[in-house]
Amino acid sequence: MEKKSDLLAVLALNTEKLVQDLKWHFESLDNPKSIADLDPKFNSHVKNLLEEESTPTHDHRDTHFEDDTKCPENAEFQDIAHYYTKVFDGIVDICKAKRKELEKDVVETLLKHEHELSEFSMEVSYCDGTLKVVEDSISKQYDSLEQSSKIITKLHNESKDISLRLENRKLLLERLQRFVDDVIITPNMIKAICNDPIDEKFVTVLENFRIKSNNINKIHKDYPSVVCDPNNNNYAQESSRIQLQKLELVLVRRISDFLSLEISKLSMPKVNIQLIQTTRFLSLLPLYDYLKEFKNYSSEISKMYVSTMRRTYSHLFENYLLSLEKGKGRERCRDVYSILKGLDSGNITSNKETLSRFGLSGRDSVLSTYNSQPILPTGLQNIVLKQEDIVRSFLKLFVDTATTEFAFISKFFSCSNKALNDSREPDSKVTREAYEFSTNGMFREVLVDVLDIFKGNLNHYISSTYDVVGLVMIYSLVVINRKVLKGRELTLLDPELYEIETICFQRIMYVIKDFTDFIFKFVQGSQASAVSTWMPAPFTINCAHILVSLIKMYDYVVQVSNDAVISSFYKTTLRLYKLLQNSIIESAKRLKNKEQESIIIIGNYSMLYNILFNTCAISVDNANSIFAQHIKTVEEILNENLNIYSGIIINDHFKFIIDIEVPSDDDTPKKTLSIANLAVSYRKIAEEFMDKYKAKLSKIHNRISASFTYKPIALLVTRNVLDHLKNVYSTFYSTIKSHFSDTGAEWLENMPDVSEFNYN
Repeated sequence: MEKKSDLLAVLALNTEKLVQDLKWHFESLDNPKSIADLDPKFNSHVKNLLEEESTPTHDHRDTHFEDDTKCPENAEFQDIAHYYTKVFDGIVDICKAKRKELEKDVVETLLKHEHELSEFSMEVSYCDGTLKVVEDSISKQYDSLEQSSKIITKLHNESKDISLRLENRKLLLERLQRFVDDVIITPNMIKAICNDPIDEKFVTVLENFRIKSNNINKIHKDYPSVVCDPNNNNYAQESSRIQLQKLELVLVRRISDFLSLEISKLSMPKVNIQLIQTTRFLSLLPLYDYLKEFKNYSSEISKMYVSTMRRTYSHLFENYLLSLEKGKGRERCRDVYSILKGLDSGNITSNKETLSRFGLSGRDSVLSTYNSQPILPTGLQNIVLKQEDIVRSFLKLFVDTATTEFAFISKFFSCSNKALNDSREPDSKVTREAYEFSTNGMFREVLVDVLDIFKGNLNHYISSTYDVVGLVMIYSLVVINRKVLKGRELTLLDPELYEIETICFQRIMYVIKDFTDFIFKFVQGSQASAVSTWMPAPFTINCAHILVSLIKMYDYVVQVSNDAVISSFYKTTLRLYKLLQNSIIESAKRLKNKEQESIIIIGNYSMLYNILFNTCAISVDNANSIFAQHIKTVEEILNENLNIYSGIIINDHFKFIIDIEVPSDDDTPKKTLSIANLAVSYRKIAEEFMDKYKAKLSKIHNRISASFTYKPIALLVTRNVLDHLKNVYSTFYSTIKSHFSDTGAEWLENMPDVSEFNYN
């Protein structure tokens, strides 16, 4: 059924159109095409029919219909089958005719081009022969190249072997040259070592020589000899070492003599030692480094340096002290009696400040300027120095010198034994001789005499002075500079500095105790007539200034001292304070007059208060807490006696307004009459006050001025008296106003206002 449907589909097409398409297909000059590329409508049907006709000798008859003609289904298609056969026969005829035509065209075309094809064939044959010749030539060339390749490969291998040998030879030459450079000592080097001046260039030669000498003696000591003696395999090496030792001996002697000469130059006058050390010596450091390999020579140089610098520094610092001593002022506190004396003229006070032999007067500035440059001995004609100025300059110069000296010794003379360098003193592991040549030992030996000179000078001053302020400043300066050296890790001279510090502290405690005992005896033996002249007492001013200095010193004592020293210092200071306080109060009581007693206490305590709180800028808030409560007591006692004195003065001059009767608030007729009587008495009191208060105020001022000659104390007392008077008058004035303000009395309007009694 499938075949029938395909056949019907083909026959349904235009037969003539199909034939024309087939003709076009076979005549086409384009690329070959299949029948399937014809009309798309019958492609699949024709393709199916052609695929089923697989036998090439098809008789174009439908055997199916022949064998089954009697079948009613096939009978109706017989006509169609005959037509189908006819169509295919026509197609076959057309194809045969076209084939013959094409064959004929091809033959004709070949005949037309026969001559050309013949020539082309000859050329092809010629080319073929040429190609064979070329092929033979190329084959021979290939064989030749193959042979050349083998030769080149062989040459390459030989060249590689030669290159390897050359590389080995180069390495050998390099190592040999390195060996020669390591050990060869040229004649020029020998000449330079023996004859050239010792300078920076010589140092370079020395370093090269040290390297070569080290290579000969250590690195290349096992190399075989170049020249051998039959009887001694190491003859050349031994001979070289002998010559090397001779050269080393010459070099060591030259270096030793040179360094000895350079060290001796340090003792010359007006030589900047630190500058020479940092420039000249450190640039020649390799010389001494080389000399360290020869212990005897290096020890001699170290000894010479220590002895030279010890003598030089001792001489320089001693002369420096003597030069500063020439500018020193006259000592004002030579004995214990100085506690009772004023300044030069004997005046204890002036209008501007208290004058005392123990006043700071800027002397504590040395503590804040301890790190400033030392005083130059030149140009001291117009300058008066105190001992603390000399100590400050000396210690500043000493600390700077010690710092630079230790740095130089550590760099120039340091040894490889770290334990020896770090040892502070000889012990079981470090001998005395070894310690002397260590960095620490040399440093101590160089500068220890300087501190001995300073200690001797200070002992002479300390034993002959009672200047507590100067001693406190010196003690504080020693403490500060000792801390500076500790901060720079220079503690080798700490025992000597601690000894000086202890001497100062003990002298301060001794002087304070001596003053305390002397004041106690002096006060006990003073008569009442003498006590009345203490306005203020000289020892009050002097002790006040001493207390200020001791309070300042306490901070330094706490930083460096142990508990026993701190306790001793505190007790001594407190004893002086309590003695001063009790001496003033007990002496005032001998006068047996309340006013005179308060005058003496005010005169002395106000001065003590002025020095502690005002002149020296010490207050309870910023004073050391351990002294704060004791200092506050001064203010309390002063205020108490100011109130007593003010009460006495006001009571003497204005008693009539203090004792007035205050009326009650009773409204009875009897009490009203009493108030009327009081009004009359108040009027009389008020009129008396208005008439006399200005004159009385003038008398009060005169009385105060006569009792207190020191102006600041007089002003303090005047202010307190006026405040007291203001309070009394305020009470009197408010009482009158509250009870008689409605009367409209003229005398009430004329009363002075309370503000008139303010202190201006």
